[in-house]
Amino acid sequence: MYEGKHEAIISEEDWNLAQEKRKVNAYRREKVNDPTHAHILSGILKCPCCGKSLYGNIAKAHSKDKKTRYYYYCKNTVTPTGHECTFRLNIEQMEMNRMVASIISAMVSDPRFADAIKAKIGSAVDTNDLEKQLEALQAQLRQTLGTKARLERQMDGLDVNDPYYDRKISDLQRRYDEQYGKIDEVEVQIDDVQSQIRSIRQEKISGDNIYRLLLAFDQVYEADMMKNHPEINIVDFDLYNVEAFNRCENNNEVLLAFKSWESVHPLIRIIPVEWDYTMPFGILHSKKPSIKVKRLINAINKVK
Repeated sequence: MYEGKHEAIISEEDWNLAQEKRKVNAYRREKVNDPTHAHILSGILKCPCCGKSLYGNIAKAHSKDKKTRYYYYCKNTVTPTGHECTFRLNIEQMEMNRMVASIISAMVSDPRFADAIKAKIGSAVDTNDLEKQLEALQAQLRQTLGTKARLERQMDGLDVNDPYYDRKISDLQRRYDEQYGKIDEVEVQIDDVQSQIRSIRQEKISGDNIYRLLLAFDQVYEADMMKNHPEINIVDFDLYNVEAFNRCENNNEVLLAFKSWESVHPLIRIIPVEWDYTMPFGILHSKKPSIKVKRLINAINKVK
């Protein structure tokens, strides 16, 4: 930036009017439709056509079923390259949220993933290069401050009766003033490096929190359902057996199950639902499985 006189592009009056207009428009727009609803994947999902972010959208309740629907959509009509984005599909939020939740739940249920995440929590961050750079800059600052102090002593020790006093004091003053510019430059560099180190360490703390959340994802997800639907009491079974099915039948309870189980109990009926809730599933086998079972387990692990 160069400070000087330049011809104005617009008049001062138009400039002031524009600033007033900006102040009027500079307010936080509050959500009008269903303010308690959160588009949790808005800005995270990407458009398969243009690669831009997908955003949450609301379809107001229809007169037929009075049901408000939520979608993710791409609001970009033209890409940065000038090509038109043709993706005009509205993705139903509940289904997409459920799919993402299922993927995360499956990931954190994998012992290998859980072990890898645990290994990252509390691990040291590598800031050695920045620390060395910081030490060098601090040493440079000390040296510059020392030079400045030495020049001060030299100026104080000059003999005013010296015939070359004016030239000497002028030369020392020039070198003295130069030290301030060097000090400012080094201090700016030090602040920048320290800011980078703090940023890396803060990201590490934030990353650890994310890893901890992933490890507890199922519990958090379940807690969210309990908070939003306190009338629902969720009970986890370590094992699905005849006793569990009989309990649901006798107590008139709902059991989250698979469609393939519809014939497992004569008095239980399978009804498809659209819930943002998943259940763990696995394969049961003996502690000492046969060779055929081991082959099956190994094949499943390769697919995973």
